Amino acid sequence: VAKMCVHTEDDYVSRVLRDKHRWRQCDPLSKFWNRRGEEQTTKKANENAEEVYVEIGANVGSCVMEMLMSTNANIVAFEPHPANYKLLAATISMLDLRYQNRVALFPIGLGSGKSKSQIFSGVGNMGNSVVGKPLKDNPEQETHPPVDIFIERLDSILSDNITIPLVKMDAQGLECQILDGLSNDIADNIQRLKFEYARKWLDGQGCVDLLPKLRSFGFAITHEDGRSMNLDDFNCGVCDLYATKRKEQPAVNSLPANSIKQTNDNGGKWQMIHYPDYQALARTCNQ
Repeated sequence: VAKMCVHTEDDYVSRVLRDKHRWRQCDPLSKFWNRRGEEQTTKKANENAEEVYVEIGANVGSCVMEMLMSTNANIVAFEPHPANYKLLAATISMLDLRYQNRVALFPIGLGSGKSKSQIFSGVGNMGNSVVGKPLKDNPEQETHPPVDIFIERLDSILSDNITIPLVKMDAQGLECQILDGLSNDIADNIQRLKFEYARKWLDGQGCVDLLPKLRSFGFAITHEDGRSMNLDDFNCGVCDLYATKRKEQPAVNSLPANSIKQTNDNGGKWQMIHYPDYQALARTCNQ
């Protein structure tokens, strides 16, 4: 059991975490990782393999903490909204070093190129933080004042030679731009990608070809259990889908030292956090 820092104001995800002590949508991630690990106990291990779980759109860290506490995964997580990122970083700072050593956090958004932008968050739902424009959960929802953020390509951050068994991507419609910032080498290393398919947000960001983009990287769109979906009958407003490749890679237990290319923007505007940098953070959520 670990403590988490959450928003004090009325926020949907934070309220669920306070009441239920977990975010159930994260459960399939840890189940997949652990099931995969169990299957590999019967295979020859490759101790030199380099693997990470990548989370794009970490919010306050519900799934980051699920993966930290319930699996042996090494984690690279991205969260562009400073208010969410501050809480996630504070949560990690309170953990034992054996957990801190497995995480690298980036306070940036991902896209098709290096740029500056703004992020708009919905009052009552900081999970609805949208890059570039406000897209509301409902017509009555108010938005917080926009916040300046930095955008980078994913392939400018991650090395090409790591294995990525699992990615979670929840970017409020920016998924196409994120895939445009993904090299073929990195895409080839991804085994499964859990992503939110939210038509309103995708349309609002001009992302009209998300599924074809994923298929162009060699993914099949599947159900959670790996069964292929019949896209001819596909009809979804907001749902979680999976992009899956049919290959398995062996697992390891430490964050690979050379898995990350870039840790800052070379101008001091943003900075990755990785142990021992956590020691400089506040040790409580209120500081």
